[in-house]
Amino acid sequence: MTKATLPRTLYLPVLTRKHGIACLALVLCGFFAAERAAALTANEALENCRATIGRPVVRACVQQRMQRDGGFPQLHVPGCRQIATPAVRSCFQNAMSKTIASCRASVGKPIVEACVQARIATDGRFRFEQIQDCRKTAFAPVRACIWRTSSTGD
Repeated sequence: MTKATLPRTLYLPVLTRKHGIACLALVLCGFFAAERAAALTANEALENCRATIGRPVVRACVQQRMQRDGGFPQLHVPGCRQIATPAVRSCFQNAMSKTIASCRASVGKPIVEACVQARIATDGRFRFEQIQDCRKTAFAPVRACIWRTSSTGD
C-alpha cells in the first residue's frame, strides 16, 4: 500500500489522567472567573456604567453646550448629568438584574401588598394610584436590599 491509498484518519492526542485533570482545572478556573466577573458589587457596576456610558455622554453634552452658549464647563455639567442619568440607570439595572429582581420579590412585593391592603381597608375600594403610591413606599427598602446584597458578594 502506498501512502496515497492509506485511509485518512484523524489523530487525536491521547490525554493522560494528568492532562485531563489539568484541562478540567482550566475549565473550572475560567468558569469561576467569569462568574466573579458577572457578580459585580453595586459600587463596581455603578462606577463601570458611569465610566462607560455617563462620562462620554456628559463630556459630549458639555462640549456641545460650551460651543453653543459659551461659559465654563462647570456651568453645564449638572444639566448634562440629568441627560445621562437614564442611560446610566439602565446600564446599572442590566448589570444588577438578578439582584434587583430578587430584592423586588423578597422585599418590595410584600411591602406593596401590605400597603395596598391597608389602603383598600381605609378607602373601601381599589384604585390604580394606590399601587403606584405603595411602590414609591417600597423603593427605599428595595434599594437598600440591592446595595446590601451586592456588597456582601451574594
